[in-house]
Amino acid sequence: CMEIIKEDILLNYEEILKAFQEKEFHIDDYISVVVESKDIREKLIQNLIEQTHINVYYRSYYLINAVSLTNPELFYEYWDLFVSLRYHKNSYHRNIFHWIITNLIPVDSQNKFDKIKKEYFSQIKDVKVLTGLEAMKDIIIMSQYRPDLEEEIISLFLDENMIKDYTDKQKDRFHFYSMEYFESLLDRKKDERLLDFIKTCLNAKNTTTAKKAKQILKKYTY
Repeated sequence: CMEIIKEDILLNYEEILKAFQEKEFHIDDYISVVVESKDIREKLIQNLIEQTHINVYYRSYYLINAVSLTNPELFYEYWDLFVSLRYHKNSYHRNIFHWIITNLIPVDSQNKFDKIKKEYFSQIKDVKVLTGLEAMKDIIIMSQYRPDLEEEIISLFLDENMIKDYTDKQKDRFHFYSMEYFESLLDRKKDERLLDFIKTCLNAKNTTTAKKAKQILKKYTY
């Protein structure tokens, strides 16, 4: 019976590998098998860690991401493996570290996040601007599960040193996300520090950022 189960798992995994090579990959076709099989989950994680072809590791990520959003507890035991991607030379892998750890925060019963907080936050300063921006978005998602880190995140987003190596236009994009986060806080209480920051964004070169600043100030200043 065990032999048959193992054969089934191998067949399922071979099927997934074959699907990875297709032009279009339909994630929904394979979610249930990833939920059911620990062996397949481990093979997908291995694809992220090892130097596999982009179709293999990125599509493995798609499956891990989809399942860890709905069933994060299935991947919590592999936390350290995801963290090992933090300083990967490939920015995709650094993104994957950040995306999956963000998905696992809701089930972080052992407070593992506290040990990697510095690395997680500092990804804002990545050499790739898009990786830095993804980190900002993730931190905002993570903040919902860690309200105790509110002051720390405010300080992080107010710290212009974090984004000093980016161009002014790129900085404006970071400021947009800072304002999104600050707006959610201003809904609860007035905070002059946040309003002062938002005022500085009125002159942003990026029109979307300037427009966002104007809209927030109109809502919260009387």
